[in-house]
Amino acid sequence: MADWKIVATIIIVLLTLLVISANEPGVKDFFTLFAGGVLSPDANHARSLTFILSANSFPAISENVNGVNITVVPSNFSADLQYGTISTDKEFDIINFKGRIEVANNVLTLDGNFDKLRIKGSGDFSKSSIKTDIDFISLKLHGFSADRIEFKSSGTITVNEKATEFSHQDLVITYPTGEFSFNGGFKIEGSAEKITLDKVNL
Repeated sequence: MADWKIVATIIIVLLTLLVISANEPGVKDFFTLFAGGVLSPDANHARSLTFILSANSFPAISENVNGVNITVVPSNFSADLQYGTISTDKEFDIINFKGRIEVANNVLTLDGNFDKLRIKGSGDFSKSSIKTDIDFISLKLHGFSADRIEFKSSGTITVNEKATEFSHQDLVITYPTGEFSFNGGFKIEGSAEKITLDKVNL
């Protein structure tokens, strides 16, 4: 019988200490960090930089996503869906894709599920899993987020309305999110936590 009283006393003491110390700056910051980093891993990514990037090349991209809309103009597309095979060379949209996205050398690789696939002028296909490689002429990822993009290229980047031209320089964008466009070159319109050009913060 005494054991539960000892445990209850310890819990009460710890809760009292927590309430007393919670307003101390160091302790308060710890609990804020814990809540943001553990309960919501993405909460720490402030993404306070708004930017527009136009570059003449793009890096390989590979990310797991949870609800991205995709617009593709394919040069070749065929995929086995749960209810049959579809093929088209027309522009199409994939709505609310969840899974793995990879982009490299004008090939889009998908492995996941979507809510709807809409072929321009041909109609809609309902929810299905999809695993395919798509050769594309142009590609847009709407509401896409990445952990880090790093590549050497030339172009223009405008950060918080300040434009910077660059030529064959190393660009690193940390936690970018927004619309990613691949159409010969590479364009992003969105926000990010940090952007460096040849290791200099923009």
